[in-house]
Amino acid sequence: RPCVTAVCVIYPDKMEFVPPGFSVVRHYQPNGGKVGKNEGVKSKEGDGDHGFTAAPANMNCFSSRERVYLCYRRSREGNPITGLICLHPSKGDLIPEGYTVLER
Repeated sequence: RPCVTAVCVIYPDKMEFVPPGFSVVRHYQPNGGKVGKNEGVKSKEGDGDHGFTAAPANMNCFSSRERVYLCYRRSREGNPITGLICLHPSKGDLIPEGYTVLER
């Protein structure tokens, strides 16, 4: 399976879309889980598999502000991304050694 080699952040409320070749990170819940209006995608039930609902994982879900989604691209070319963290500079989070900040 190809490695994740690129990430980006999109703001759908600003009319931004998932770039070509990228996928949006999704949050999976068992059927019956609460998912935002028109965000769920039902899976097919398989061998011993239970159905689930998949919705784009809003990184700003604890706020009533705009939606923010993380997208990724898999490829056999390029350097794999081996670590990813979210920071809150306003709460005093510091950048760990060896990490690079992605500016918008």
